Amino acid sequence: MIINLSQESPYHTQRDNKFYPHGTCNTTASINALLASGISFDYPANVQPEDYLTLILESEEAWEKMKKEYPQFITKGYHPRHVHKIIEWAINEKLVKRQVVRFTTRATMKDILFHIVHNRGAVNVNGRFTEFGHIVTIVGFKSSQNNSITKPQDIQLNKIEYVIVDDPYGNYFSGYKDFNGNDLKFPIDKLNYLIKEYNNLNSKWAHFFYPEGKYEIN
Repeated sequence: MIINLSQESPYHTQRDNKFYPHGTCNTTASINALLASGISFDYPANVQPEDYLTLILESEEAWEKMKKEYPQFITKGYHPRHVHKIIEWAINEKLVKRQVVRFTTRATMKDILFHIVHNRGAVNVNGRFTEFGHIVTIVGFKSSQNNSITKPQDIQLNKIEYVIVDDPYGNYFSGYKDFNGNDLKFPIDKLNYLIKEYNNLNSKWAHFFYPEGKYEIN
């Protein structure tokens, strides 16, 4: 079984971003995840979608929301584009204008892979791919598993041959000398080591993207 949600969608690199090209993995990975999930959204014709999302996250409204709901990050010197729940807000309320992404710090690796199979939605994860931290998009995997998958517990991690990742900064395995980060194949043990919470298959930080009409926030 091989699943690759981004096979038919364009890969976006952060390297050509107008704003903070070395620091906008978050917005670029979000666009990659939306496209891989088949979630439509509007943006001005004269800007890249990831630059438009960055502008939303740098807006006065985003700063006010962060000051009100997450003031601790203001004192630490973070921008709204650094805060996971603000990214969630910007996508749901301002870019897509639907509830299509949910952030959690308690996802399991089985949850992530099941979401790709069952909901056909990509998942963004963050971790220590680079010195300063980084966000990438999980878009699929290859497994030798042949039994049906109806719930997360059905995923057999020992049958996963590799996980498919779209990395907006480039190819991790080349030390990012290769700028093409499309469809990278990560062994699951390597990915478990790299993404938060590190070396913990049962507690990952993740943005789950739901195809339109699939998700409503309570």
